[in-house]
Amino acid sequence: MTEEALNTIVWSAFLVIALYPVELMFPAEAHQGIRGRILNFCYMPVIIGFSYATLPITNEIATRLSLALPDLPTFVVVPTHPAAVALTSLAFAIIWDTWQYWVHRLQHKSPLLWPTHEFHHSETTMNASTHARVHAASHVLYVLLWLPVVTALGTVAPHWIAAFLIFRLWGYFIHANIRLGFGWLTPWIAGPQFHRIHHSRLPEHQDKNFAPLFPFIDIAFGTYYRPAPGEYPATGLVLDKDVGFLEQATIEPFRMWRDIWHALLRPPQK
Repeated sequence: MTEEALNTIVWSAFLVIALYPVELMFPAEAHQGIRGRILNFCYMPVIIGFSYATLPITNEIATRLSLALPDLPTFVVVPTHPAAVALTSLAFAIIWDTWQYWVHRLQHKSPLLWPTHEFHHSETTMNASTHARVHAASHVLYVLLWLPVVTALGTVAPHWIAAFLIFRLWGYFIHANIRLGFGWLTPWIAGPQFHRIHHSRLPEHQDKNFAPLFPFIDIAFGTYYRPAPGEYPATGLVLDKDVGFLEQATIEPFRMWRDIWHALLRPPQK
């Protein structure tokens, strides 16, 4: 495992542990059990290690795509002035978040892509550790769909600033079991209450609030739901499944795809 992967695991563990006392003091959902949190915490090094193990492959494919498409316009900028670095990182974060919004939305709307995401939404006691509750198939999907963007934008600084913020830090905060609304900032920056709506079991909250960082992207595409004061719904799948954590984290998506395939092959009923 690389030093960068180990550092990310350490930072992630630190955030989950640091947020826990706040979750206990100001819980969105009181009296949560500890078992799910422990399972997520143990799973976290596995999925982070997997993501870093696939990184060299991603970079290699992106490099080959760039070489194979020499006329492809690129938008790589490597500024040095602090203000330019900040503005470029912000622009990259908005591009990245818009891309994430659409991949995330596709995962919810497509029966073929939903199996990659169901594990994440099966969390009934959402907390900071839920951010790490992601199936490896979801990571592979994001990598494959991200390749064209990496080819066009490049992987150089200051992109890593936005990437680290979105993928490694902010995600733990927005999943935290904290009773915290952002008031007038709600349409501009995602917080725990905004994202809890996305994980809600209630029908009025389904397919809402997809953006990981910028809610105004949901506003732009018609999927924004502004939570009312004190609105902290129960989370989890609309239809519960009797599947254990280990199965969900490993073979469950493949079973779902098998069932879809069998349904397609089944002759129509007369």
